[in-house]
Amino acid sequence: MAPGIGCAAEFLAVFTRPTTDGQMSTRKPMSLFWIGCLLALCPVSAFSQSQTTGRISGTVKDPHGACIVGAEITVISLATTEKRKVKTNDRGNYAVPLLLPGMYRISVTANGFKKTDVESIRVAITETFPLDLNLEVGTMSEQVLVSTLGLLIRTEGPQMGRVVDSRAVAELPLATRNFLQILALSPGTVASLPDNTALGRNSQAISVNGARGTQNNFEINGIDANRLSTHDGGPLAVPAPETIQEFKVQTSLYDATSISA
Repeated sequence: MAPGIGCAAEFLAVFTRPTTDGQMSTRKPMSLFWIGCLLALCPVSAFSQSQTTGRISGTVKDPHGACIVGAEITVISLATTEKRKVKTNDRGNYAVPLLLPGMYRISVTANGFKKTDVESIRVAITETFPLDLNLEVGTMSEQVLVSTLGLLIRTEGPQMGRVVDSRAVAELPLATRNFLQILALSPGTVASLPDNTALGRNSQAISVNGARGTQNNFEINGIDANRLSTHDGGPLAVPAPETIQEFKVQTSLYDATSISA
C-alpha cells in the first residue's frame, strides 16, 4: 500500500466543576473529536493507547546497566488517586497502557534496591511517555525521588502533531466560544477568517496540507462522526471552552488506531 500523507486533529473535552475551595475538579471525559485529512492510506503499527488514552513505558535497570526482572511499577493518578500496577518482564521492560490524560506519579520497587518515586509525569492522548529508570542498590525502606521534564520529542512513532492544553484554550480569544477555530493555528492548516457576527456555531472549514475540507475525518470517542452526504463534521457538538482539558492536532502519518487513516 502506498505511503500516506495527511492531516488530523483530535480533541478531548472534560467536564469540570468548582469545589468548595474554589478550585476546579475534573469529572469523567466527555468526548473526543478527531478531524483527519487523508491523501493515501498508510500501514503503521498501533501502540497500546487509543484516541482517548495514552501510556507510559520504559526499561528498569541496575547501576551497571543490567535489566531488573520482576520490578513492580505502580502508577498513581494525581487527579483520582487511582492505581495501576505492572511488573517488568524478562528483559526489564514494562508498559502501562490505556491511561486517561493527566498527571501521574510512578513508584518502582525491587528486592535489593531503593524505592524510586518519579513525580509529575504528564500523559497526553494518543502518546507514549518513555521513562527508563536506573535503580540504586539498597533497601526498599530507602527512597529516591526523581523529577521529570515534559516530553519534548516523540520517539515511538512518526506521527506529527501537537497537544493544546486547557490553558491555551481558555486564554486564546474565541469571540464565538467555538474551540474549533483554534485548529487554524496548527502548522499546515488553512481556514477563512471567522465571521464573529454570524449566528450559530460559526465553525470554520479547515483544509490541511492542501487537502479539501471534505477529506477530513471526524471521530467521537473513536466512533465515526462524519456527515454521510458531505463527509464533514457538520453534526459535531461544540462544547464550552472551559470544559476542554486538552486536544491534539495530528497532521500526518496516523497509526492504526485512527479510523479511515
